[in-house]
Amino acid sequence: MEISDDHRHNPWYRLLMSDSRLFDKAGILLIAHRGGVVEPDSPQNSEAAIRRAAAAGFRMAEIDLRETSDGVPVLYHDPWMDPERRSAVSALAAREILSRKHQGTDEPILPFEKVAPICSECGLGLMLDIKSRPGFPFSEGFYDAVRGILESVDLPLPTLTLAGDDAAKRYLTDTVVFPLSAEERAAVSAGTSVDIVNRYWFGLPRDLLEADADRMLEIGILVVPAINTFRYPRDSHLEAAAKDVRRLIGWGVRAFQIDSVYRPLFP
Repeated sequence: MEISDDHRHNPWYRLLMSDSRLFDKAGILLIAHRGGVVEPDSPQNSEAAIRRAAAAGFRMAEIDLRETSDGVPVLYHDPWMDPERRSAVSALAAREILSRKHQGTDEPILPFEKVAPICSECGLGLMLDIKSRPGFPFSEGFYDAVRGILESVDLPLPTLTLAGDDAAKRYLTDTVVFPLSAEERAAVSAGTSVDIVNRYWFGLPRDLLEADADRMLEIGILVVPAINTFRYPRDSHLEAAAKDVRRLIGWGVRAFQIDSVYRPLFP
């Protein structure tokens, strides 16, 4: 397969090829979905969930970022602050949002500028799920803030990013690593020339072929399957997830983004 020599500049290439510190003792890198270890008193995207992820052996935390009406990046998954959908995150100023707590807990909603240093302190890398939508990008000021915050902290691993629009690539290209596009995936699968600098694979286990996993791992592309409860039948999700994990580890995949309920599936 023709791959540009520039792939060696992919920040994950050296880590995957030579840095054993990337993985735990079992040779696995775990990314905590929903901002950490989620329990009744540690809701998603909370400081408690993040710190519990570090204590549980996760190497990275996937957090959800939204933009307030005044351009501040905050950690919040849903577009609405309330079940009645009366208060959109995008319609409220940061001061109002950050004065609130996650429902039913004492955990405050957090700004990204506070979370990045916490992750650095805990030795956690970051996967940013930027909750924009196609046709509705977040502002340049939002991305400037994200970039500035990332550049101000010392994170142990290159930052991975998911984003719902192309604006993130314009503003964060030199700061974070993005998933392979559909066209780039097709090129890797076909064995044709493709530039994979600042790229990684992210997707569902069912969408990954063993031959493609072999190709990507051979050239140092980080492969990250998502093992999430909502993707499996509710009454058999543990068994289905365990089957996927066994198969993927057998292929040589060593990085997983998982809900914390699946932590026992790994050594």
